[in-house]
Amino acid sequence: MLKGVSAEYLSKSFHFTLIEAFLNLTKMLRDREKVNRVVFSGGCFYNRILFEKFVEEIMNAVKKGENLAEIRVNLKDKNEREESSIDLVSRLRPSLQEIGKPYNANIKLVEDPPGPPVIATLLMEVSGGSKEGRLILAKKIEELYKHTEGVVDVDVMADDSIVKYEIIPDKVKAGLLGITTKQIADILGMGIKGAVIGVTHIPSEKEQVGIFVRFDKNSRSSIKDLEKIKIMSMTTHRMVPLSEVVKIRPVPFGGMITSKDLREIVMVTGEMDKRGSIYALLDIFFYLKDKGLNGYTITYDGNPRLNLVAINNKTGEKFNLVWDGEWKITFDTFRDLGSAFGGAVVLIFLLMVAYYKNFRIPRIVLAAVPLTFIGVLPGHWITSLFTIPLQGTPAYFTATSMIGFIALAGIVVRNSLLLIDFTNDLLRQGRSLNDAVVEAAATRFRPIILTALAIILASSVIVLDPVWQGLAVSLIFGVMVSTILSLFVIPVLYWRYLRDNPDAINSEKGVDYGLEAE
Repeated sequence: MLKGVSAEYLSKSFHFTLIEAFLNLTKMLRDREKVNRVVFSGGCFYNRILFEKFVEEIMNAVKKGENLAEIRVNLKDKNEREESSIDLVSRLRPSLQEIGKPYNANIKLVEDPPGPPVIATLLMEVSGGSKEGRLILAKKIEELYKHTEGVVDVDVMADDSIVKYEIIPDKVKAGLLGITTKQIADILGMGIKGAVIGVTHIPSEKEQVGIFVRFDKNSRSSIKDLEKIKIMSMTTHRMVPLSEVVKIRPVPFGGMITSKDLREIVMVTGEMDKRGSIYALLDIFFYLKDKGLNGYTITYDGNPRLNLVAINNKTGEKFNLVWDGEWKITFDTFRDLGSAFGGAVVLIFLLMVAYYKNFRIPRIVLAAVPLTFIGVLPGHWITSLFTIPLQGTPAYFTATSMIGFIALAGIVVRNSLLLIDFTNDLLRQGRSLNDAVVEAAATRFRPIILTALAIILASSVIVLDPVWQGLAVSLIFGVMVSTILSLFVIPVLYWRYLRDNPDAINSEKGVDYGLEAE
């Protein structure tokens, strides 16, 4: 399976600076990573770059805005290269950032996540107050991001205030000279943005290659360059400077406006370098909660999502600091899975109450469920001792780990039912209480262990998978520990119950529970 790594370019300047940064990047990759081919097509930055060793292709570098482009790098299978994608990104990031500095560009390296896509791994939304206030606060949080261990590619998703020029045709002058508004628009569009005016055939190319025409960058980088652009007059048959038939008006341009739930927000983003995002989030959260920011009073109301409220001490403006990104998906997933687990335990309890017509026996059966925690949580730590040298990352407790934990509830309950039902069969045969409990545990030991081994072996094949690793670790260590403990805990609890209720033992029925209201 191919692993994907993408690089984003967020330039704060004109198109040509983006192109220059892009060309310098490809040159660096060619020199250091042995890129043997680069193909450009049209003005949308479509490229195909082939790596000789570990990269199959860099493709789909498509312009997504006037100051945004993306390169996607598909790596060969990890068995065909010595360096992991995480190590590759960590090694290249400093060099790429140096390339972007002269162009005031922010170059990011982002690995495609195995789960649902997010805007950024570590993301905080700043809402409330004024636009200027939000941006000032976001800049302060950005600095906090940069000083947090493991946080890289930090950015504020907001454009800097710039001056925008409106070019308005002077229809009176243009009309006298026989120049139409469409002519003015076409010459500006072709000269500044560029246009494909035809195609040519190149023997080395499979498809036609567009002929792209645009003014030289020295003739389109300043508003004064309009004086150099000339257009043909249909009445005088002379070339007329474009500045004579247009009016130029500067207008403020505040950049893009990002809103969510009808509220304007500013997003502070960051990615992680060989560290879990939850640890960085907690570092930032406790810093803001305990130390705060200069000029702001930050409070926490105890909400489980760890959202904060910041108040500007001078203006009194109130800002909401809301966590999003990977944390939001993680929180929502564990909340939903936790609810599903609670619902499953309640349903199991009600079914056993209906079956045994007793309230204490179901509690004994479900006593094996907490035992799985003893195996699941340390199991992830033990697995990390092997995955860090092999994969470079620890085995985190993920959503799939929670799915495995829910599955374990049914498995350990089944083992408890086997022990209790077999004990009842022996009591029905006339065995004493002590002999029945011991013999039931000894007799059912082999099938229970064989079932556990089957689950462990079946789960071991996905223990190194980046997505399903958590499920495998939960099943392997949860089954291993809970099975061993339940062979001792459940018989002891059931023995104590029957010892305290000797009247329940019936030679014909085995055990007559009756409906107890306790």
